[in-house]
Amino acid sequence: MVAFIEGNKSQLLVVYATQTGQSKAIAEDLTEMLFSKGVVQMLAEPMCISEFFKNHSLESESYIIFIVSTTGDGLGDTNYSNFCNFGKTLDKRLKEMNASSFCPSTWADDAVGLETVTVDWLKAVVDKVVELFGGSSSNSSSSSSSNVYGFSNNDISTDMVVEKCVATSLSLAEINNVKLCTQNMQNVKQIVKMDFDVSGCFRDVVDNDDTNNNISNDNINNTSISNNNDINGHDIYNIIQPGDTVGILCPNDVREVSELLELLGVNLPQQQHQQLQQHPTAKFVITDEVVASKKKITLPDGGVNVFDLFMWIVDVRAVLKKAFLLALAQMTTDPIEQRCLKILSSRQGSEMYNQLCLGSRLGIRDVLICFPSCKPSLGLIYENLPKLLPRPYSICSVSKNSSSHSIISILLSVAQFESIDFHQQQHQQQQSKHQQQQLVTRYGLCTGWLYNIAINFKYLQQQSPEQQQQQSPEQQQQHHHSQQLHHFFKVAMYLRRPTNFRPPPLDRPIIMVGPGTGVSPFIGFLEYRSRLIKEMTSKLSEKDKPSSSSSSSSFSSSSLSSGESWLFFGCRCQDDYIFKQELEQHYKDGVLTRLHVCFSRQSDLNAPRYVQDGIIQYRQELARVIVEKNALVYICGHGQKLSKSLHETFKDLLKSFEESTYKDYYEKMKADKRIIEDVWT
Repeated sequence: MVAFIEGNKSQLLVVYATQTGQSKAIAEDLTEMLFSKGVVQMLAEPMCISEFFKNHSLESESYIIFIVSTTGDGLGDTNYSNFCNFGKTLDKRLKEMNASSFCPSTWADDAVGLETVTVDWLKAVVDKVVELFGGSSSNSSSSSSSNVYGFSNNDISTDMVVEKCVATSLSLAEINNVKLCTQNMQNVKQIVKMDFDVSGCFRDVVDNDDTNNNISNDNINNTSISNNNDINGHDIYNIIQPGDTVGILCPNDVREVSELLELLGVNLPQQQHQQLQQHPTAKFVITDEVVASKKKITLPDGGVNVFDLFMWIVDVRAVLKKAFLLALAQMTTDPIEQRCLKILSSRQGSEMYNQLCLGSRLGIRDVLICFPSCKPSLGLIYENLPKLLPRPYSICSVSKNSSSHSIISILLSVAQFESIDFHQQQHQQQQSKHQQQQLVTRYGLCTGWLYNIAINFKYLQQQSPEQQQQQSPEQQQQHHHSQQLHHFFKVAMYLRRPTNFRPPPLDRPIIMVGPGTGVSPFIGFLEYRSRLIKEMTSKLSEKDKPSSSSSSSSFSSSSLSSGESWLFFGCRCQDDYIFKQELEQHYKDGVLTRLHVCFSRQSDLNAPRYVQDGIIQYRQELARVIVEKNALVYICGHGQKLSKSLHETFKDLLKSFEESTYKDYYEKMKADKRIIEDVWT
C-alpha cells in the first residue's frame, strides 16, 4: 500500500486495485475513517485503478492514496519471491515521476495477517491527512482522563475510532414463516454482488468413477464437478485452458451459524426471522439500530432471511479487528468482561490479541461464548464481519461424461486445525473449578464442505434399491436426508484466469515442482502436452506416408522434438500417491521425461523424502537443463512449507554449476520470469 502527494491542495483520491475485494474493503474503511474525522470537502469516493486511468492522470492530480492488491504475479505473501511486487513497482515508478510520499509505504504480509500492518498504516494516514486538510486527529481528542478501570484514554488507544452509526432511509421488517434456508440457492448469485464474472455457475457435484477414488488418510481427494450449463454461450470444455482456476463460493458451517444466531437471540426453531428490505437508492440495514452496509450486496426480490445472510454473505470465522472488539466492549454489561475486550483492542494488549485472535483464531462466535454479557446487535455483527470470499482451486482436467456434460476435476486437501473449544470450556467452568483447555478439530470451510457433499453422493450411489428396502427406519431417514441434500447443494463457481501460470510451448523444457495438491495444475499441463504430441504425430504421419518425399520424413523427425519435462511430486506414502496411474502413463508415453516421487514417511532412509531432496539428488542434471536449455521452473504448493526452501535449493544448485559464470543466474531467472509460482498460505 502506498500513499503519495504532489502539488497544491485540491482533491484527495483513494485508489484501489483489487481481485478478491480486500483492497477495496480497506479503501472503503479508510474513506469512512477520513469522513468521520471531518475530511469531507476534499475527499472523493474510492475508485478502482482501472477507472482512475480512464478518467484521470497522475500528473493532473495532487493527492492520491494507493491501496493495491498483489493477488496476481507477486502475491502479498512473503512466501513469494516477488512479495508485493505490484505495490513496490508502483512505488518506484511514482518516485521516478518526482512524487513525494507523505506517509511511508507499507507492505502487508498475508502470511502473518494483514491486520498487523494495515491498522497502524491506516491510523498514520488518517492523522497525516487530517494534518494536511484539517479535521480532528485521532490523537487530538480529549485529554487523558481516567476511567473506572484505572486506564486513561491514551492507555487504551485503538486503531480506529468506532463512530456512531448513521441512519439511512431503510427499515427492518419482521416476517413470519421464513424457512431456515431458501430452497433455491441460485439466489446466492443474485444476493452477492461479486467483483468478478459469475455468468458461469451452479454445477452439481457428482461422484462418478473418477471421483473420490483416491481418498487417503491425508484427506486428499480428486473431486469432479459436472456442468450442464454454458459460460457466455460457450461449452466450458472448449474454453478452459491448462493453468486455469475456478473460484468456488462456499457457505459457512451450518452449526457455527446456528450457534452464532442463537447467541445473538435469533430464535431459529420458531422461525421468527428478520428480513432485509431492498431500496433502489440507499444502502440497506438489518437491525433496529440502523447500520449502513459496506458490502454493497444486491438483494433478490423479497429480501433474504438472516440465516441465509450469515450462511452465504459474511465470514463468521474472520479474525476480529481491534476496532470491532472495542465496539463489542461497548455492548458488554459485565465490567470485567468489558475491561478484557478493551484490553484486547488496545495497543497494550497486542500480545494477548496475537495469541487469542490470531493464534487461536478467535471468531465472533467464540467471543460471544467467552463474554456472555456482550449483546451486540445483528447490524453491528454484519457491519464488521468481512464478506465471505470465494476460494480458488486449480483445475486438474476437463472431460466429457456419457451425458455430454463437462466434468471439471479439482484436487483438494481437507484442511484440519485445532482450536480452543470455548463452548465446552465454558460448560466445564460452570460444572467444576478444575479447568482443562479443551481443543476441537475444525475443518477448512470450503474443503470440508465439498468433501462432505462428495461423501454424501458416494453414499447415495452405493445404495441399491434392494439395500434401501432392507434399511431400518433410521437408515431410511438418513437416505431420504441424503437425497434432499443431493438436490439442495449446488456449487457456485466462476472461471478465474491466471496471469502467467500457463504451460510453455512444447519445445521449451519445463521443470514442475508440486508436492501434495500442488500437483493439480501440472496434471492439466501434462494432458495438454500429451494432446499436442498426439496431434503433431497424427499430422506428421500423414506427411510420412509412402507417397511422401524423403524430405517429409526428415521434417517429421525434427518437428516432433519436444523439450524435456520434469516433475517432482511429494506425498507421505504410497497410499497418498494420487494420479499415480496417469503420471506413470505420461512417463511411459514420453510426455514426462523424468518423474520423481518423494515419500516423506517411507522406510528407505536413503531415498529422497521431500521434493527438495529430489532436486538436490539430481542437481547437476537440473542445472544443465536450466542453464544450457533455458528451462522454465514452475512451483505450486503450500507457501509456508514450500516456496522459501525451494528457492534456496535452486539457488544452491545453480551456484554449484560453473560458479564463476552463473553466480547470479538465479536472480537473472527471476528477472526474466523463468521462475513461475502458484503458492498459497
